[in-house]
Amino acid sequence: MHHHINITSATSPPRLVSPVYPFSIAQEQQRLAAAWREVLRINGQFDEHFVHRYGDVLGEHLVSVRTGELSEQGLGDLGILVGHRALLNAAIRAESARCVSGARGDPANTGPASLPAPDVVFSSLNTAQFSGSLSVSGILLADGSEWCDIEGLANSVDDYRQFIRRHVLRCQGELLFPESFFFAFSGKRPMPYAKFALFRNASCAIAVLRTPKANEVQAGKSTIRSLTDLFIVLLRVEVESSRALIFTAHKRPTPRMTWLGTLKEQVKDADHTPTYEHLMGHLFREVVQGAVAPLDEIRIRTDALASTRVSFKPTKVVEQLLLKARQAQSLRRALAGNIRVLVSWRDKEELHLGDDLLAACECATALQEVAEEIETVAFGHMDVRISLVGFRSQENLKLFTYLSVITQPLTLLTGWYGMNWAGMSEYGADRSYYWFILGAGCLLIGMIVVLKWFTRDVDVAGIAGDEEVTEVHTEEHSAAHEPSSP
Repeated sequence: MHHHINITSATSPPRLVSPVYPFSIAQEQQRLAAAWREVLRINGQFDEHFVHRYGDVLGEHLVSVRTGELSEQGLGDLGILVGHRALLNAAIRAESARCVSGARGDPANTGPASLPAPDVVFSSLNTAQFSGSLSVSGILLADGSEWCDIEGLANSVDDYRQFIRRHVLRCQGELLFPESFFFAFSGKRPMPYAKFALFRNASCAIAVLRTPKANEVQAGKSTIRSLTDLFIVLLRVEVESSRALIFTAHKRPTPRMTWLGTLKEQVKDADHTPTYEHLMGHLFREVVQGAVAPLDEIRIRTDALASTRVSFKPTKVVEQLLLKARQAQSLRRALAGNIRVLVSWRDKEELHLGDDLLAACECATALQEVAEEIETVAFGHMDVRISLVGFRSQENLKLFTYLSVITQPLTLLTGWYGMNWAGMSEYGADRSYYWFILGAGCLLIGMIVVLKWFTRDVDVAGIAGDEEVTEVHTEEHSAAHEPSSP
């Protein structure tokens, strides 16, 4: 079976030097580079220049000889020439065949590597020197599987990376997970994702999920990064023994995730004997259900904003509705990413998680629909609020129009007779004042008639009747011109 890898960075990892942990990345790079140079020389298709060049770059990226064929993208990222890519994969296939037959192989990767004995992982972690607020709790399951939960923050990003490399991917110098899984802990990807590999006679998988934070909704945050935290799960399942090693990592403390503390107490109980499949299903389901509280908060706030009066600061209300819509939209996108990860894990038969992840997938789908509904309602209320404000403005404009209609005749006449012309014969006529009042009244009546004409109610029934008559005539006309069938 061929496995593709993704090369993520061309920068060499920092050198790890510690008197307690003799393993260092630089030593591993040198060892892998030497193994690659030997493989390329045995293949005989590469000049000595390319033997050293490719060996160094493959060792620098910690690509093992036993990783399997490299993808086209991975070969391009490594700088392998187009004409040498097929030759390099052919060399990998030949080396794999020799390793299977026992002729030779990568010393650190030959033979089936199984899970360490019980308590080996925990004892290694218990003697580790953690930085910052990092803490680890280990639990042995009834089926012989092991669960290590990592929480808290390190003093620096480099300390956290060293901790992951030393104590999560490795155990007493043995590589338990592919090195490519390390980059999942940097948290640079905004959306959830999953990765799988068949590594050292074991099925390895990693899931990066987004678990919502209810308090950030009240604080007015709206982006996916601000509304959610990462919850990382690593799973290694032995093909032969079906034992599993589970690592979970999260920055939020367990006391703020009550369900996680309860789950830890349950699996420690002697009467509660879950298998790793049940544990994984419970973990994923609870991570997804973390969206219930923030979604309820968004729904309640949206309903409260919708019930406010139109005259109550309409601009602020529209801004708040837009914020709630964006929060629901961000949670919907996070849940959609979680669903993709859960489905991909459920479909991996070698993980044996199909039935246990079904409830988590259904829960995530239901919550995604709730988030989409809240988002639609919030945008709808926002549009209604804007329309009502516009309608109120139109009503005010109509009132001012009516007032201008009433005052315009008097304004016209007073403007006419207020020009102080000496030769105006109206000033000397008998009963000129009454003629002025009569003219103003006639103008007022005329303006009212015009206003009534423009504001009259349209006879909708008459228009509908005319349209029906037009339709009937059109159909009769079409039927008269249709050619008769033979």
